[in-house]
Amino acid sequence: MTGTSITRMKVRSTVGQTPSELPQRIGSNRVTEPAKKMHVMNTKLITLILIARSLSLCRLAAGEPPPAGIQTLEELFHSVVAAEGQSYFTLRSNLVAHSAGAESFLETKLSSRDLHERVLASSALSWVREPPTNYLRTKILANLVREANSRHSGLIRSVESLSFGVWTISGPIQFRDALHEDAAVAFLLEVSLKGPTSLPDDPLVAAVAKDHVLGARCMAAGIVGIYQSPDVLPVLRELLQSQQVALRVCAACGLGKMKTPEATEVLIDAFSDSDVSVREECRVALFDFTDQDFRDDKAKWLDWWQQNKQHWPFNDRLPGHNPVPLWSHDK
Repeated sequence: MTGTSITRMKVRSTVGQTPSELPQRIGSNRVTEPAKKMHVMNTKLITLILIARSLSLCRLAAGEPPPAGIQTLEELFHSVVAAEGQSYFTLRSNLVAHSAGAESFLETKLSSRDLHERVLASSALSWVREPPTNYLRTKILANLVREANSRHSGLIRSVESLSFGVWTISGPIQFRDALHEDAAVAFLLEVSLKGPTSLPDDPLVAAVAKDHVLGARCMAAGIVGIYQSPDVLPVLRELLQSQQVALRVCAACGLGKMKTPEATEVLIDAFSDSDVSVREECRVALFDFTDQDFRDDKAKWLDWWQQNKQHWPFNDRLPGHNPVPLWSHDK
């Protein structure tokens, strides 16, 4: 037997033995004394770590101020509101999982005067209370994005595919049933502003995660107009100022689904947009519930609105009566 084999046998034979048994195995107290001391030190260190961790959790559960280096709920919440992209997803997960009474804290933010604080607190609260339901909503939204983009190549790169996907949803009643009634409005508003907070367990979605995030934001903005909530209009109005053309287009879709005087005024104001796709979407949205068509002439729309807004509501467009696209040569 070689020296290497003997050494390996000796090392294996000492595994699982206590320090007091090591002298009988190796026969040298010079080796075992440091081992004994190390064993005792490790035991004490582990005990101290466990005690410190337990005390920290007790303080957090009791609502006491956390030690330096740990964000309070207030600090964490403001970081979440200001964050974008991946930082937002990470911070928001920390907020929902916070051990110092996240649920009761989020309830206090529902009456905030800040739009983003109200929206994000409401959605985070729904994730605290019913995460399985929101995972289902995430999957439904992903399927809608995929179905919309299956009509065009290039995935999210086609603005028309997304806006068309919003308009061809079977109907608000079916969608509300799928997303568990009006509780979905908080979920959709958060996705519109920040993007989906989780991705479905789907290889196709994971492969185009960046495109999916934009697509989900657009689809959520286009759909949320079917819900009655005071925060829907200001969110969609804000999204009309986005740098993303697709997001502005789908925000116009969402405003069109609201069919309210307030949404009408926002849509008319959006005819100032420099992108023809956005102006076209505002025009189609207005035409859909007024049966009027002044193309993208903002002055004419404003003049008509001033003369007719007292006659609200207007007649929906007639079946089969569709406006000629702005980019068509047929005026």
